[in-house]
Amino acid sequence: MASLPNFELVSLLVIVFSRYAGDRIFLIVSVFVLLEGITYGFGLWWISYLYIWFILAFVTYLFRKVHHLFFWVVLAGLFGLCFGTLTAIPYLFISNLDFVKAYIIAGIPFDIAHAGGNIILTAILYVPLTKTMKTVISFKPFR
Repeated sequence: MASLPNFELVSLLVIVFSRYAGDRIFLIVSVFVLLEGITYGFGLWWISYLYIWFILAFVTYLFRKVHHLFFWVVLAGLFGLCFGTLTAIPYLFISNLDFVKAYIIAGIPFDIAHAGGNIILTAILYVPLTKTMKTVISFKPFR
């Protein structure tokens, strides 16, 4: 999926793991963010990863008792729409407000693609992934 702009599984996986991993999700997200930096380099984009994925994990954790697929599809889509604006925050500290506005506006097509990708992937994969998580969590070896 790397050839498709902002079409990724991470948002969906953070949502599913946040619902079933409890407060361990924050450790899981920390490891993910660290591995992203090690794999792709610690650029300015990485600074936004220090809070973006935690925001999604926290919001999901707050609503973890909601069981309606539609809710999770909407949340994933809204997160995709907000992603570009959230990544613009570090630029407030190294540039000016006009640059940040231009950055956000220029990223709108990518945010729309991100939202669409999140909606499609969540609508298709959310139910099978949550069933898998329930099975994994209920698995107790050596009973």
